[in-house]
Amino acid sequence: MQDYQDHLNITISGKTHAAIILYLKKHDADTHDISRFIEDAATWRMLDREIAFKNAEPGEVVHLYAHPSHEGRSEY
Repeated sequence: MQDYQDHLNITISGKTHAAIILYLKKHDADTHDISRFIEDAATWRMLDREIAFKNAEPGEVVHLYAHPSHEGRSEY
């Protein structure tokens, strides 16, 4: 098996960066490892979508970016 490492570059605004730091502080998490926080969030999002595809009935529409019950909400 070949070893490899994937990289994903994500650019965030100053406002988003500040919001993430505030969120992490609010939840008593490490505010110095924002990259790890974003990586974990992206991993969970991909797993969530993978599970949705695997559990979908034939012909069922699977929403990639927003779950139908969350549409129109500003918070998730």
